[in-house]
Amino acid sequence: DPDKWATIISKQKEFRLFSLRTAPEAFSSTFARESAFTPDVWEDRARNPLASTIVAVALDDDESATQDDVDILVKGKFVGITVLLGPKEESFAQASKSPWETMKVESKNSDTNDINRALYCHMNAVFVDPAYKGLGIAKSLIDEAIVLGEVRSIDRGADAVGFTILVEKENIAATKLYQKCHFNIVGEETIKSPRKEKADGTPIPE
Repeated sequence: DPDKWATIISKQKEFRLFSLRTAPEAFSSTFARESAFTPDVWEDRARNPLASTIVAVALDDDESATQDDVDILVKGKFVGITVLLGPKEESFAQASKSPWETMKVESKNSDTNDINRALYCHMNAVFVDPAYKGLGIAKSLIDEAIVLGEVRSIDRGADAVGFTILVEKENIAATKLYQKCHFNIVGEETIKSPRKEKADGTPIPE
């Protein structure tokens, strides 16, 4: 249904922009940058076969039991989101480069007969509406993304699956959450961050 598809893309866009306005310090991108995206950019992200958007939706109890997933996305309120990128044959997590830039084409190495073959997935942009924090939504999103990444990697013949996620060093709460989900700190990368802005466009002090 084209109308439902358009609604879902619009809601995903609005929630992404809401996250950038609400917690600009948590993202490498900015509201100013992504609010200028053309509709084609949002459409391409949604249709990318190497990107899976996982959404937490708030619904009334009497509604959720009678609707399929598409209707839930159309009618429900988005309260949390993450994007799983991959699987790919090489780890592609770099703080200095948008992970979307590596997701435009399938990796060329696809020999499913390799012994001890590992595939890698990257978790991008975990965000929960502050009004819904403390309910375990972020952990549920991460857990769901890990299960999905494992299934897709095994379907492609992987013997092992690696997951990466990038987080600002100062974001202690997020780091603790990821460690609770069995992520470990394996390295640090220093980059020049883009200009951070508040919702009104004023810069956030460094």
